[in-house]
Amino acid sequence: NEVLLPSFEDPERKVKVELDPKLSPAENMARYFASARKAETALGVLPGRRKETLEEIARLEGYLRELEGMGNLEEVEEFRRKLEVVGLLREGGRKKGEEVRGFRRYEVDGWEVLVGRDGEENDRLLRRASPEDLWFHAYGAPGAHVVLRRRERKEPSAEVLEKVAGIAAYHSKAKTSGVVPVTCTHVKYLRRPKGARPGEVIVTRGRTLFVEPRLPDRP
Repeated sequence: NEVLLPSFEDPERKVKVELDPKLSPAENMARYFASARKAETALGVLPGRRKETLEEIARLEGYLRELEGMGNLEEVEEFRRKLEVVGLLREGGRKKGEEVRGFRRYEVDGWEVLVGRDGEENDRLLRRASPEDLWFHAYGAPGAHVVLRRRERKEPSAEVLEKVAGIAAYHSKAKTSGVVPVTCTHVKYLRRPKGARPGEVIVTRGRTLFVEPRLPDRP
């Protein structure tokens, strides 16, 4: 049921290796080699996961220090909204159009929509967004960045996309037009050119929706 083999570290020392009596010597050897390969693969993955874990711990510790330094309820409420934006807390029951840490927030058929109000907010909004979130912007006109948050990678309906595109059209210089072309794409298909101004991005892949400028709470 066992065999003594020389140690890799010290050949003079013997290591006891248990064997499965139901398996042949060759099968026992194959089983140990398979376990060794799995361990080797795990060791290759661990450094990356360790780095990600340490970064997440540092981020959470930063939030904790920020919370400990707050002196009033208004600051705590603003901090709570910040954690909702980054996905660490579930949303509260806010009303349509309420501000979320500087962003304008709407709800479209249960989907959360965030709107930046200037170049710096647009940049910050994109940093908060996930790669699979959807981004909207009036085509060929200055306007706000609008992000549709995709939770659990669910797919919004065509009607939801049109409504969110209407929000982007409304928050643009083309809001007085009857119909506005609006670019829609995933955040992962946006690129920030070198030396770009705040809020300036390049769309590498997307589609265009033609919609009326309209907020979701308007008829």
